[in-house]
Amino acid sequence: EQAVGGLKPGDIWKMLNRSAPTEEVYIEAICKSATRTMIILQHLDTMLNLYAAYCDRSPMDSTKRQYRILKARYLDETQIPMTEIAEREHVHKRTAEKDLDKAIEDVTALIFGIDAIKDLSKGE
Repeated sequence: EQAVGGLKPGDIWKMLNRSAPTEEVYIEAICKSATRTMIILQHLDTMLNLYAAYCDRSPMDSTKRQYRILKARYLDETQIPMTEIAEREHVHKRTAEKDLDKAIEDVTALIFGIDAIKDLSKGE
């Protein structure tokens, strides 16, 4: 057997087999991923609950409406069309859409932080 660059035939195969992930590595990676996912979901729930409480305590009817629209559009089991949401809220469809945009902006700031909002607005 002739060595090329200091390696003998079969050395690369041996190195690849040694560095191949084991079943333990895969299981550990899956567990870490599941834990990370659970933390993210808990954070989302916490921020949505915080936003709901903020809107509920607000003296502004429009703020309360923003949460109701967000909930009806994205959080309830059955998503409702914007025209129906606007009818329920006794506002024009465009007002409901603006309320939804404001709610999404507020929740995004809670979830990702205000710096994320600034970064997003720079890209527009």
